[in-house]
Amino acid sequence: MTVAELVKLVKRSAKGRVADEEDLNTCYRKFWIIAADLVEADIINKKQHDKYFRKGLPWELQYAISDCLEV
Repeated sequence: MTVAELVKLVKRSAKGRVADEEDLNTCYRKFWIIAADLVEADIINKKQHDKYFRKGLPWELQYAISDCLEV
């Protein structure tokens, strides 16, 4: 697995839609398959892992999460 593959997945995921918890779980599983290997191989660190995951969420979900964290 490569960072380029992770970036492609993140871009695709960000354009998608997360309608429910099942969709979010599916999104995370796809992300985890690539990202966990990259963290284990010390290609990306945990902070980068989290940043890529957040960027892979659709914008409306990112905004909703940000709103909850600001409260």
